[in-house]
Amino acid sequence: MQKQLTKSCQASLKAINADLETTDKKINDLIQQDARLKELFEWITSVPGVGSATATELIVATNEFKDITDPKKLACHAGVAPFAYSSGSSVRGKTRVNQHARLRLKSLFHLGAMSARRTTRLL
Repeated sequence: MQKQLTKSCQASLKAINADLETTDKKINDLIQQDARLKELFEWITSVPGVGSATATELIVATNEFKDITDPKKLACHAGVAPFAYSSGSSVRGKTRVNQHARLRLKSLFHLGAMSARRTTRLL
């Protein structure tokens, strides 16, 4: 029974991986066909630690940088900009990031930063 389940799961995983590869190719083709997308993609991926997944998510999240043009707004949207909780002169608690942020983008920024940190150490 376990061998049958393993075989079934492996077949499903192969199908999912094939679908992912097809989708990635379609996304890359779409980016290469549009001059503006291609330019944005090249700018974003020129940053150390930023790959195609982060670049694609960033382009989608900002609507090709049309909706979010200010870096501070992007940091707030991604949930990487901390804010102090205060009321007048009193400060209530530690500074924290917004919990309503786009968590996928925040995660990709974190992974990109860790990758950039690792590569700059080697230099």
